[in-house]
Amino acid sequence: MKEQRAALDDSEFIDALLSLVIPPSVDGNLPGAGTLGLAPAVAAALRADKLLGPLVEVGAEAVRAAGAVRAP
Repeated sequence: MKEQRAALDDSEFIDALLSLVIPPSVDGNLPGAGTLGLAPAVAAALRADKLLGPLVEVGAEAVRAAGAVRAP
């Protein structure tokens, strides 16, 4: 079984989450936040924040787990 990386270490997941929070504009003129290459900087800032970082990590893990559940 493949070991899963922590949510903050999963750049694809962070990019998807960023694009969900700040999506591209409807007309396509502005990109979603996930396309801007911000995942490493966001993850580093969260890891450095001793108060908010662990809370976001737990929340991100929960979101990722919920997304992995498939309907029957």
